[in-house]
Amino acid sequence: MVINKDVVFLHLQKCGGTFVKHVLEDNLSAVNVRPEHNGYLDIVAPHKSKFIFGTVRNPYSWYVSLYHKHRKNDKSYMKSLFAGDPEFSEWVQRFINIKKGYIHDMNFNQISSLDIGPYTYRTMNCYGLERTPSSADEIKFADIEYIKMENLNPELSRILKPYASEEICKMIISKEKIHTGKHDHYSVYYTPETLELVAHKDRIIFDQWGYDK
Repeated sequence: MVINKDVVFLHLQKCGGTFVKHVLEDNLSAVNVRPEHNGYLDIVAPHKSKFIFGTVRNPYSWYVSLYHKHRKNDKSYMKSLFAGDPEFSEWVQRFINIKKGYIHDMNFNQISSLDIGPYTYRTMNCYGLERTPSSADEIKFADIEYIKMENLNPELSRILKPYASEEICKMIISKEKIHTGKHDHYSVYYTPETLELVAHKDRIIFDQWGYDK
């Protein structure tokens, strides 16, 4: 998480968080508190009364971004999932349908038990009110401000107005993104089967933030 005297930013992976982190560090004297991707339940008492926010992203887009980030990376913690250099549709089925074990921070025993996707799992760990819900129906998210990555610049500028100068807010609107992938729109990569798979496994995210399935 990233913290200054006024705000706490929770950094969910692959949702524009690096951009937000740099804006806060470079312009608002914020510091990055390790581990970087800790969540709402890790916020300690002195910071709980601050303005807390995070970012989210369309699940379809999230998986495509993750795929392209790790596909050609020999040092990737997901290297085993790319054996044979699978196309996206094969890879996403491999990834989402893992039944047990761990990959990096993802506990697939829990993911499989809850019948959710890895994106929902990471979102739960970042913004959830409980670490070990007994069912997907019990997954609830913190009452904080959420920005959709699809509208990141203007929304970040808007929510930071009480804490930043007018000059900084204007700069945010035109600031270039960081670590943007060089790939096509997510719709190019999905088959009807993989669209349905993600729609089911990440149904909580679609419903919570109003993304179209």
